[in-house]
Amino acid sequence: MEGRVPEGLAIVIEAGGAIMVWSTGAEQLLGYEPAEIVGRAAIDLLAADLPGSARRHMADGRGWSGEVALRHRDGNRVLVRLRGTPLADGDGKPLWLLTAAAPTSAAGRAAPDAAALWDLTLAQLPVPVAVYDTEARLVSANEVMTRVMGRSVAEMRGLTLWEIEPNPPFDEYDRLQRQVLRT
Repeated sequence: MEGRVPEGLAIVIEAGGAIMVWSTGAEQLLGYEPAEIVGRAAIDLLAADLPGSARRHMADGRGWSGEVALRHRDGNRVLVRLRGTPLADGDGKPLWLLTAAAPTSAAGRAAPDAAALWDLTLAQLPVPVAVYDTEARLVSANEVMTRVMGRSVAEMRGLTLWEIEPNPPFDEYDRLQRQVLRT
């Protein structure tokens, strides 16, 4: 079963792997109430191993996104696209925030390997990269771009470059982008 990830999905996992925070979106997705899941090992919710890229990123303390197979309370497998964001508590201990991640390419449904390769490529580029649709609206961006723009992909998605940053030199970038689309 492929699950549409609720917008309000948020799960916080502590360094030892135990679930610390469970949102109503997580409850909607997997059927567990907070009282039954907080304190349990997050690994118990996996219906398959985490993708290798997610494991490598986590080991390096870097954010990641990708498809993850989870186990619903009723035993069904739920395939969802998640984003893992590294955090630290007051003592500097690592935590992970899991939230919903939007699909990054249309190839994802027909060719999951192509979508994973796209994610890996985009994530590893050391320069800011954003992908726009044929109407000059942002579809996706890598982490470097989100740092440069000071906004998350979710905040920028669907906006034009000028709507994201209405200041020079972005006016000229927006003009050039539209010229490329026209020609």
